[in-house]
Formats: sequence, structure tokens, C-alpha cells
Amino acid sequence: MKTKIKIIILLFLITFLFGCDLCDNKIITESTNNNIKAVLFERGCGETTATSYQVSLLKNGKRFTDNITGNVFRATGIKDVSIEWEDEGLLIITFSVFASPKIFLEEEQLKINGRVMNINYKSDVEKTIE
Repeated sequence: MKTKIKIIILLFLITFLFGCDLCDNKIITESTNNNIKAVLFERGCGETTATSYQVSLLKNGKRFTDNITGNVFRATGIKDVSIEWEDEGLLIITFSVFASPKIFLEEEQLKINGRVMNINYKSDVEKTIE
């Protein structure tokens, strides 16, 4: 009997610790360019944290999940975010400010699928990475 209780408690703890992701991603738009996918999404992690806009570059065909965070761009306090491929190796991320912006990640290059992708930004905010 004690063994069954221990197993039930262990299964509960494993489910609680590894099965509950408090964050969720909401895809705003995706854009594919030569086997590389740019994903613009909102990431929310509960009521005590601000929702952020994030951008990830992924190999085309890679499944986008809630545990993915932006590998190119992450920020709060912005609006009107958009992504656009200017050419085969250049992604443009555009945004405006509506509150105190916090830019947590703003990569200018990312190597993916053996290729270097360049990222440029257009915004009405000065660069203040936190």
C-alpha cells in the first residue's frame, strides 16, 4: 500500500513539475523564406508578467510550441509589430512604442540551416537593451 502511495505522489510531482507550462504563445504571423520560417508571436506567462512580443527564426518544418522563446527578438511595451523578408537573407522587424519599452533581445544576425540571417529593426525607440 505504501508503495502505491509513493508511486502516485511521484507521478503527481512529475506531472506538476514537467507537465505544467505556465507560459503560452499566440502566433501573430509566420513568413517563410527559402526553408527558414520567421514567427512573430505574443508570449504570456501569467498575470504577474507583461505579455511580450517575440520573433523566432526556425528551420522550415520545425513545429512551433509553447516552450519556444524568441531567438531573435523579445520586448515589452511595444505595439504594431510586423516582420517582413526584404530579401533572401534579411528580415525586417518593425514596431512602435506605447509604454515604457523593454527590449530584452535584439539580435542582428543568427546562423540557421548553415546560413547567416541578418535582422534589421525599424522603430520609434532608441536602442535600450535590458
